[in-house]
Amino acid sequence: MKSTILTILFCIISLGLFAQTTIDEYNYASGGFKKATQLGIGPKEGYKIVPFTGLVDSYYSNTWKGEYSISLLLREESDEDSIAAVILEKGASTYCVPHPYSDALMTSRSMTDFVEFWNSYNDALMFQLIQTAVWGKTIEKKFEGKTILQAEYSVANFYEHEPTPLYAKHWGEFLHNTSGRESAYNALADYPLYECSEACSVMVKYYISEKGVVTKAEVVDDVFFKEYDGSLLGTSTDLECVLSYAVTMVQQFTYKPMYSLSKTESVGYVLIALEFSKSQGY
Repeated sequence: MKSTILTILFCIISLGLFAQTTIDEYNYASGGFKKATQLGIGPKEGYKIVPFTGLVDSYYSNTWKGEYSISLLLREESDEDSIAAVILEKGASTYCVPHPYSDALMTSRSMTDFVEFWNSYNDALMFQLIQTAVWGKTIEKKFEGKTILQAEYSVANFYEHEPTPLYAKHWGEFLHNTSGRESAYNALADYPLYECSEACSVMVKYYISEKGVVTKAEVVDDVFFKEYDGSLLGTSTDLECVLSYAVTMVQQFTYKPMYSLSKTESVGYVLIALEFSKSQGY
């Protein structure tokens, strides 16, 4: 029984890691394959490197300047997530762009090793270009069947009723869609300070009565906002401290009354991007 459990656990961990670029793959793609060739060593077992031409048909094809040649490091034995990494070459320089599901430390290493590219094309363009042109199908599959909302507008560093700077500085940006309902000031609102030690985003769905009061609020995982740059955002944590905070805050929102008799309730969505609590030194 114990052996069976360990086997299942190993399979789950392996599947989770397979969608990521490993350190070994990163080192190989960022120049290791060139050193191996110089030493007379053949291709890495289980892998192959092929040219990538899909950028021509991507959204960023007109932005790409063509200074770098693009290749893919492929896992030969995999049908799904077979692209282990992207290889960019310019003259004698070789750089690796890791799979977008990789650990954040891997992306950070790519930025550190690849300062020239990241600085000249900027982070968002780099991520979007690779995400769209190289791993587009993988990303689409992840969001298959999900409801995608286009945000009506964005707000930075203050919320629905513009609380005082003392409170606002503890919160990050959010985007929301309220079905056209206009917000109203709530003088009785009691906004709690964000004291959870995690930077993350939370999607909350809430219901607005005909009188403008939020009657119910709940965290959801199956609805994502599409930002203006095309990226998709949703709940990225399961920490109870964060989830309860988000719901408590949204329940303070109020809206102007609805005078139409044909509809008595509206549904709103809010994506809250929370920062570490500055009051605790994070």
